[in-house]
Amino acid sequence: MSNSTIAETRLTQRDYKRICDLIYNHCGINLYKGKQGLVRSRLSKRMRKLGIDSFKDYIDLIESPSGRDEFTTAVDSLSTNLTFFFREKGHFDYLTGVHLPQVLARKSRLPTQKIRGWSAACSTGEEPYSLAIALSDFFAKVPGWNIRLLASDISTRVLQRAKEGMYDEERIAPLNAQQRSQYLICHRDENGKRFEAKPEVKSLIRFRYLNLMEPWPFR
Repeated sequence: MSNSTIAETRLTQRDYKRICDLIYNHCGINLYKGKQGLVRSRLSKRMRKLGIDSFKDYIDLIESPSGRDEFTTAVDSLSTNLTFFFREKGHFDYLTGVHLPQVLARKSRLPTQKIRGWSAACSTGEEPYSLAIALSDFFAKVPGWNIRLLASDISTRVLQRAKEGMYDEERIAPLNAQQRSQYLICHRDENGKRFEAKPEVKSLIRFRYLNLMEPWPFR
């Protein structure tokens, strides 16, 4: 790469602010403080693929009507998606040990026994699958309840991975042996083990695109 190209791909403060403003106004993700390196690294990959040499030209593209698809890709690229099963275990302990017993005491008097949950920024699916497993374990002792979860995210890329429900062993590490056997299918290939959520777990979850900055399609 020539010196002129290096200069062109430098992310100026003006261009950085333009990108931050675009992303924040679209979906509320705050990139303003300390994320300049992340923005430059992730968008540079897109620019190289498209043959664009300057951030200014790339921003002009994603702001244009013809660049709507690329803008979606840029949002996907700048979304941080690092998670694993039963992350923040204390939250799940509270859910099953405190909150759900209270909900059941209140709802058990209703004619229809339904439980609905929402993972509002579900990333690659580890959280909603963890919720599905936690709820399945809990309601195995209290049968007869109708359980469904909505899992939404602004990134179409991670939603596709979430729907597939396939994970490396490190992502499912917090699951005990019984949960792995009951809720996951183990696949083995030359790259090692991969674990897929069983159909009965997947059937509890609906994955949907949702930008929380836009009107919600439900009450």
